[in-house]
Parts: sequence; structure tokens; C-alpha cells
Amino acid sequence: MASPIDIAQRERRIAEAEASADPTYPGRVASTLEELRRAADAGSHPVTADGRVGENDLAAMLGWKPSSLANMRRRGEGPPHYAIAAHGHRVTYRLQQVAAWLELQYRRAA
Repeated sequence: MASPIDIAQRERRIAEAEASADPTYPGRVASTLEELRRAADAGSHPVTADGRVGENDLAAMLGWKPSSLANMRRRGEGPPHYAIAAHGHRVTYRLQQVAAWLELQYRRAA
């Protein structure tokens, strides 16, 4: 599992990318966030009031296997997540952070 330092570094990287010279980044994040929200609505995936979804729901929205997303999380390679200990272990992801993380994976063709 990623340490709080790793998570802070990822969040800092996201913030740096938003402020970077890439003028398309904020627009791409906004567009990706809208697509994620539409996917949540279309698939009846519950979204909390603060914009989070469960790990299985996010995997389904992205068309990934839940185990793939969980493995990425364990290796510290996936989007920032929240581990909540209430009622057993539950992992959630904020859609805004997922959208930003996805757009950080974007590579412009050379």
C-alpha cells in the first residue's frame, strides 16, 4: 500500500501538472471528469456527495478488472485513493483525482 508520503507526492505531481505549461491539461481533466460522471450515471454506480466511488465501481466505469485496479493501488501506481476502515476495509476514489491522474498518463504523439 502506498504510504502517506507517496500519496502526497502524487497529489503534488497532479497540482504541478495543472499549473504546468500544458494549456490543454485543465480542459482535458474537466472533459474526463464529465465522462466519468456520465459513466457513473449510465452504470448506476453510486457516487458520494463528495464525488467518490468504490473500487469495484471505478474499475467497471473504466472497463478494467477490479483486481487490476487493486494491484495498481497496492504498487502505488494507480490514482490517489481513500482507505476507510469503517464496516470493514473499503477503498474509494474521488472522481476529480481520477480524472487528473488519467490525464497525467496522456502522452502527446511525437
